[in-house]
Amino acid sequence: MPNHFERMFIRPICVFSTGCLLALLVSCGDSASDQTEPNGGAGASASPATSGSAVTAPTPADNAESASGEAVNALPPVRVFPRVLDWGTIDPEVEVEGSVELQNISDKPLKIIAVQSSCKCTTTKELDGKIIPPGGQVTLDATLEPQTSVGTRRTQIKVLVEGYAQVLEITAQAEITRPVRVRPQYINTIANPNDTTSTETPPNQTGTLMVSSMDRKPFKILSVQGRPPTYGPRKGLTSQAESQHVLTYDIEDYRRPDGLYQRYVVIETDRDDVPLIEVLLRHKDSALDIDPQFKLRAYLLNLGRTAPGGSVLKQHTTREASLTGPIATATTDEPGITLELISQEIDEEQDDLTTTYQFTVDPDKPEGMYYFPVTLYASNRSDITIPAFLSVRRPSAAE
Repeated sequence: MPNHFERMFIRPICVFSTGCLLALLVSCGDSASDQTEPNGGAGASASPATSGSAVTAPTPADNAESASGEAVNALPPVRVFPRVLDWGTIDPEVEVEGSVELQNISDKPLKIIAVQSSCKCTTTKELDGKIIPPGGQVTLDATLEPQTSVGTRRTQIKVLVEGYAQVLEITAQAEITRPVRVRPQYINTIANPNDTTSTETPPNQTGTLMVSSMDRKPFKILSVQGRPPTYGPRKGLTSQAESQHVLTYDIEDYRRPDGLYQRYVVIETDRDDVPLIEVLLRHKDSALDIDPQFKLRAYLLNLGRTAPGGSVLKQHTTREASLTGPIATATTDEPGITLELISQEIDEEQDDLTTTYQFTVDPDKPEGMYYFPVTLYASNRSDITIPAFLSVRRPSAAE
């Protein structure tokens, strides 16, 4: 069920008795996903501008409404500074705040009707009904919720101003990365995502991945997909501790017995702060079988590291939880790893369900990196299977 703001943006918006406006939402973009990133920038200028520059919307001659009383088909006279709300480089699963200034460059007051983000991952400070005096400005604060996947996250923040039919759009973005970064952020083997019948050999079946520590501290690669890593030909990059490694890959190494590919390539390091790094493998035969009713914040479980006999607590969020109800049970078929549902907490305002799971490793489980399926069963009888990965190492083995 759309919330109050969503209803305002997906149906005609009547600002005056004789005129209605229509604003369309777009989805948020993620460079490591299968979605297409939205185009455009913030404000009214179509020409490129660097972060920190001001963007000014053109001012219509009558400044607000037309002679008929309808909203003017133009952007509001608002300058956005800086042009892009840039949260910068942040760690996954860390909440971050940012802001831009909205300046009224007209000689009449402007009233903000609504502010809406194109992605639920972003929330904004309440500005509905706020009046910006002529020449004055207000601060638009936006918070990006913790993200689970690495890559560039982009969203559009839309501001609707009374008397103007066009919506002011502000791009907000962040670079989500761990202390150890992988370039490229995902392996793309899809030449044309819309062509599912092509028999051509997909591109990038083989290639290299550069794995670098952001703090330049040396580290080791323990495994890739649970197997010994293969290094690129670059001189000086070996199995020894280095601040940068070049790995080679062949996607055939990630093909499952059923002929499909594993969704992620998982790199295991000896660093305690980033034991596992997942790299998305974009292939037409690597997609997950997703129940459309089961909407998750993350379609994976990166469980980090524990020792044999140890356990890991992991929180996982279900979106639009009223569609599925609480999680009834969760299972895995990985030998030597048991899964227990610990608790569930509902956020009624966001319609999010946060479930805490405990993964316990048998004391006799051999050390290594394990990639295994976890199936979640909801109360409405829906179910979904997502990949989980866990590094099982004794402390001395990862040092």
